[in-house]
Amino acid sequence: MRKQLVLLSVVALAMLSIATSASAQPATNSPSTWHVQLGVASEDMARMGMAFYPSDLAVHSGDVIVFTSGVPLEPHTVTFGAPNDLYLNPFDYFAPYGGTTFVGEPLNSGWLGDGLPFGTSFTLTIAAAPGTYSFRCGLHPLMRGTIAVVPADQPLPSTDAQNQRRALAQETVDLARARVLATQSAVAAKLASDIGGTGIEVAIGGGDGTSTVMRFAPDSLAVHVGDKVTFVNRDAYTPHTVTFGEEPPGAPNSLIAPYGDPTNFDGTTPLNSGFLWVPFGVTMFQVTFTAPGTYNYICGLHDVMGMTASITVVA
Repeated sequence: MRKQLVLLSVVALAMLSIATSASAQPATNSPSTWHVQLGVASEDMARMGMAFYPSDLAVHSGDVIVFTSGVPLEPHTVTFGAPNDLYLNPFDYFAPYGGTTFVGEPLNSGWLGDGLPFGTSFTLTIAAAPGTYSFRCGLHPLMRGTIAVVPADQPLPSTDAQNQRRALAQETVDLARARVLATQSAVAAKLASDIGGTGIEVAIGGGDGTSTVMRFAPDSLAVHVGDKVTFVNRDAYTPHTVTFGEEPPGAPNSLIAPYGDPTNFDGTTPLNSGFLWVPFGVTMFQVTFTAPGTYNYICGLHDVMGMTASITVVA
């Protein structure tokens, strides 16, 4: 009996020794794959969320993050090391640089989206030292996120599945906010609030840097010959155009500068506002209609998302 007790004690001590030794060793789990969605849109693409979903996550060095466009028609980038200025030159981030392994140095995915040479997704391997690293979209100034690289011997606070549930909740919030902004833009146009309460106004979109509206309000309008219509971009963070007639070759870049005569528009020649955008210093465009007819127009940047409208001019 005594021999059995001694044997059991030896076995117990050995097992305790093994357990203590194992708990002191770094974790040896295989790398995990994480998923981040770039942007989100309503089914009709009238409302969008300009954010990373999720915008923050914790990983171990060696893990892989797959960034995938949620709105392939709206390009985004995954950019580490960009300046913290509010407005960037988006063309600086068109092409990728820095590779596909993040070690803490500047890195850029290039523009991700339909019809672009870099595809709609970007797979990044994390090989940086423990710490928190910021990234952003080079096209949308408030679209930012963080990655916390956790030491290998420490557990992560959430799983990829939990992150996805959190991301979905935020998408719902951002799209709901865009619906509110759409209503605000429509009311502002109806009241002509941006032009002193007099005249005729059309709101171009609306946005707060995260939630965005991709529609004109109203999208159909009747006016008289000689009336002047003021188009107002109600989104300080997103450029738009008011473009009548066939787009010139090279659009949308060819739409950056205005062309045509907005003081005497009769539909016989094309007309374009140029980019209406806070960084360009122009957010309004006025057009005087001088001939009866129905005139269709678009935002040359977002017409593929349904951002089109018309004005009917009667005598």
